[in-house]
Amino acid sequence: MRRFLAVLLLTVAVSAGAQNDRNAPKRPRAAAISDTNDARAYLVFGKREFERDPRAAMAAFYWAARLDPTMAEAYYGQYAAANASDRG
Repeated sequence: MRRFLAVLLLTVAVSAGAQNDRNAPKRPRAAAISDTNDARAYLVFGKREFERDPRAAMAAFYWAARLDPTMAEAYYGQYAAANASDRG
């Protein structure tokens, strides 16, 4: 019974992670990012693009948070970019 429960919980966790990947924004252009595996590079790109293109900044902050989940600045930037892009 414990094994069944463990397998069930693992399956649910993996499927939830796969669902999040489908909704993920596209990564910004590789030419704009010096190292695509560096969260700081995405953070710098997001700050640079914030006023000109808030949606690109939001995607950059999203990927910065994915690469380094402990970076609070990326989450705050994503929130701020989402609010800036909703202004009509």
